[in-house]
Amino acid sequence: MKTKDTVRPLTKQMIVKLKECKDMEEKDIPCLPKHFSASLSGLYKRKFVDVRPRVIDGREVMCVFSTPAGVAHLQGLLHETHD
Repeated sequence: MKTKDTVRPLTKQMIVKLKECKDMEEKDIPCLPKHFSASLSGLYKRKFVDVRPRVIDGREVMCVFSTPAGVAHLQGLLHETHD
């Protein structure tokens, strides 16, 4: 039986893509859905990323952004590797 609070573990690819997205955000580089391949839907369903429009070169483009939950998950993974 699934509970709402249980989050399925991320695949290695999802972790890599989430980290890449966060790094791109910090450098103010747009993170596009094409950067994610198959990982986008899983991260989106877990609410670790969100998609919203951003104006780039005068055009509105859908971009991906890490959510506070996604950032917290990455930080938790980082702490696990240092323990």
